[in-house]
Amino acid sequence: MKNSYKTIVASLIFFSAQAFSQTTFLFTGALQTYTVPSGVTEIQIEAYGGQGGGPLGGLGGSAIANVPVTPSAVLEVHVGGNPTVHLGPGGYNGGGAILSVPCGGGAGLDGWPGGGASDVRTTSALADRMVVAGGGGGEGWNNGAGGAGGGTSGINGTNSWVAGTFGAGGTPSSGGAGGVYGSGPDSPAPAGTFGVGGNSSPLSTYCTGGAGGGGWYGGGGGYVSAGGGGSSYVSYPGSTSTSTVAGVNAGHGYIIITEICDGLITSVSSDTVCDGETVTLSATSTGTGTITWDGGVTDGIAFVPPVGTSTYTATSDDVDDCPFSVDITVNALPSVDAGTDDSLCEGQTATLSGSGTADVYSWDGGVTDGLAFTPPAGTTSYTVTGEITATGCESTDVVNVTYTVIDDNITVTGADLTSDQAGAVYQWIDCADSSDIAGATAVTFTPVQDGDYAVVITMNGCQDTSDCVTISGVGLSHSSQSFATIYPNPTTGELVILCPGAFDYKMYSQSGSVVCAGLGSDKVNADLTAFGSGVYFIHIVSMSKLNVIKVVKH
Repeated sequence: MKNSYKTIVASLIFFSAQAFSQTTFLFTGALQTYTVPSGVTEIQIEAYGGQGGGPLGGLGGSAIANVPVTPSAVLEVHVGGNPTVHLGPGGYNGGGAILSVPCGGGAGLDGWPGGGASDVRTTSALADRMVVAGGGGGEGWNNGAGGAGGGTSGINGTNSWVAGTFGAGGTPSSGGAGGVYGSGPDSPAPAGTFGVGGNSSPLSTYCTGGAGGGGWYGGGGGYVSAGGGGSSYVSYPGSTSTSTVAGVNAGHGYIIITEICDGLITSVSSDTVCDGETVTLSATSTGTGTITWDGGVTDGIAFVPPVGTSTYTATSDDVDDCPFSVDITVNALPSVDAGTDDSLCEGQTATLSGSGTADVYSWDGGVTDGLAFTPPAGTTSYTVTGEITATGCESTDVVNVTYTVIDDNITVTGADLTSDQAGAVYQWIDCADSSDIAGATAVTFTPVQDGDYAVVITMNGCQDTSDCVTISGVGLSHSSQSFATIYPNPTTGELVILCPGAFDYKMYSQSGSVVCAGLGSDKVNADLTAFGSGVYFIHIVSMSKLNVIKVVKH
């Protein structure tokens, strides 16, 4: 058997480079997304949190950082909102809520919800936020000013009632505490949590305070007084040029994303292949840069990567160009075994089954794995393909099946018997007792006496025996199987052929030429007057039996 492997020519996947650019995201109240352009591995994020609710709501904070990114990654963008009504949820993306307005929500009376944070994240999880700008705390009762969104920590809300009833700003590691008044069932007001500002305390006898702003950690809700601002965050791994400033943005938040280098124009023939397949990587600078690949790769030249996942990076000598990295995954091929070569005789069936580490096996030549079939005569090669379904990787193997069909017919020429099967081993036998005839092992046998003869043929380990042929008139004895009679023999002209029932006959010269032929029933008179003197052989066939009789013509 011989193994071979399938090679697939992958279609080119082209990536278009984005020039140095800037994208601004304004408040929509819903999730937005940003796709990192191909070749861009670092962006600058400028985030500005939403202001807290009310005329004196705390201003949103800012957070700016350069962060590493993966080309073609899709980032989530959440822009914080500025609440515009007393009662209801806080600003989009983490602002604390106002759940009731006992004082009626008039000017200077009940507090306002907190402002929402603005952030960019790699997934929807709060823990995967890359840069966060805190939202401001909501205005409290009696014109209490909400705390500004951070800075690394949010600013506390102001007291507009009893000392200590303000909501505290969120910190880098915890939410801001809620305002406290005495030990009543509604005291303290809810604290901020990870990503969310605390709600205002739901009082039933006093006016409500301001709610906390959203942030890395949210600000605390005020107890009648104003809510605290949420904290900002710029400590994403690999970040550089970071800064946070508290209280810089009025109204809704916004986010600006800037690509801080030029992406390369790149093409990757395929990022997932099977072992032995080639990959072609190429990159071009949008400026004047010359590109160099690591890992021994030559730009635009096909190569065979190793099994596993390898990262290849293109860099440019133009300082304005981003590097470009791509992961190439090479899946292993399955081991495939078609089995050992087989030799069969007529009447037998073959069953082919692939084995190895593949999940499925398929055969050519109309063969079904594991099902018996009858192959054609001769030697046939069958190829099995084994595939790992998860990767589509394939290997092949070949097995040869020899199916021997022996031709057991005998051609009679005069008194010579010749097997129609060439290239075999022969043993002629006497049908009277099925005994071997000594020395009769050639393809042609010439009897020296009358009788019934057959040949045993052996080829490729298979064996078959011909039908018996009756030969008479060549020797001293006559076969008991003879069914025809001729007379006179020798003859000078007329010859009578006697055979029960219908028969046909042919007379051959010693050279093997047919000199006369015909059909008869029971008896035929043949005229040999025109033929020259010599020895002839008459073949008489009746009911699928052959009788050969030697005739002498004077």
